[in-house]
Amino acid sequence: MSTDAISDEVLMGRFREAFDEAAFDELIARYHRPALLIARNHLSGQNSSAEDAVQEAFIRTVRSRDRFDVERSFASWFYSILRNVCLDFRRKEVRRARQLQEIEAQDKRTAQDRGPDRDTAAMLQSLPPADRDILIYRFVHGMTFQEIAAQVGASVEATKKRAQRALKQLRTKAPPEDLD
Repeated sequence: MSTDAISDEVLMGRFREAFDEAAFDELIARYHRPALLIARNHLSGQNSSAEDAVQEAFIRTVRSRDRFDVERSFASWFYSILRNVCLDFRRKEVRRARQLQEIEAQDKRTAQDRGPDRDTAAMLQSLPPADRDILIYRFVHGMTFQEIAAQVGASVEATKKRAQRALKQLRTKAPPEDLD
C-alpha cells in the first residue's frame, strides 16, 4: 500500500504512537508547499520568514504530537499551529520595529543633547592640521601625551602646549554650553 492512499490522520497517528519518521516525512512532503504559501501570505511575502515559520510549525507539530486527536482533521490542526506561529512571528516583528524606533529616537535625543557633530567637525577643521591631529589623538583615540609626542615628533611639553593652544582656540569659537 502506497503512502498516498493513507490519510493524514493515520500518518500522524503512526508518528504519534510509534514515532514513525517515514509517516512524518510523508506529512512534510504533503504540507510543506501549501504551508509555505500560507505563511508567505500571513507574513507579507517575506520568503525567509515564511520558511522559518513553516519549519517552526513542523517542530511544534512534533513537540505537541501527543495532543493530536486522530478523530479530527490533521490539516486543520496543523494549519492552526502554522497560523499561531505566523502570529508569533508578526508580533515579534512589531516588537522589533518598535524597539528600533525607540533606539532611533534615543539616538536623535542623544545627538541633540551633544550638539551637532558637523559643528564640532567644522571647528576642528579651522585648527592648523598639526594641532587638530594632537586633539584627535588625545580625545578620539585616547592616547597619552607621551604617545602623541612620539607620533608627531615633538617633545611632551611642546605637545601639551600645542594641545592647550588648540583647546583655547576652540573655546573662543564654540558657545559655552557646547564645551561642557
